[in-house]
Amino acid sequence: MSLSRTGDWQIVMYLDGVDEEGKMTYQHIYEHKDGRKAYVGPGYCSDPDLEWILFQKDRARNLWNVRYAKRRKISLYLIFFAWFIILVQGAIAIPSKGAWVIISLLGYWLTQIGALGFFNNFRDLIIKSPHYLSEKKFLHFLIVICFISLGHCLIHIGKFHSLSILFLEIPVLWFALFMGIVEGTLDKWKDQEI
Repeated sequence: MSLSRTGDWQIVMYLDGVDEEGKMTYQHIYEHKDGRKAYVGPGYCSDPDLEWILFQKDRARNLWNVRYAKRRKISLYLIFFAWFIILVQGAIAIPSKGAWVIISLLGYWLTQIGALGFFNNFRDLIIKSPHYLSEKKFLHFLIVICFISLGHCLIHIGKFHSLSILFLEIPVLWFALFMGIVEGTLDKWKDQEI
């Protein structure tokens, strides 16, 4: 009598028990239409054809988890590297510009958040269905513009206006906007399916 079928395989017996370490375990015995038998337990299968059928979803999920972990690590390193550049250059600028540099760093952070919000809202504006409320879109863009404007004002008040990277002089505002968009792109890339 069949309790379960997987393709041409049918479960003919369930065995539950305890292994030599005292942990609960199980073993399922499958039989193929052509008479082959296969034993399946936690993490193993005696027949490669049946194993491919049973563990295909697990392999896909494990592959996605590995890719997600690598992508998450890459995005964290990029964001931390940008913050490292900002903090080091801000620390170097403190003797000449004073403690106002801290306000510029706060402005950088707000501008980066605003750029991330702009990236996400711009995607929603283009991708979302027409039933998505336009008033809500307008409110989101208004909030994002307020974040970017407030960040710009704080960068201006803090007098830490530009970064020196190799031979380039990059405005802190533009760097914050760029890194916010990069962070949004990395978030979408990190969560992307296989």
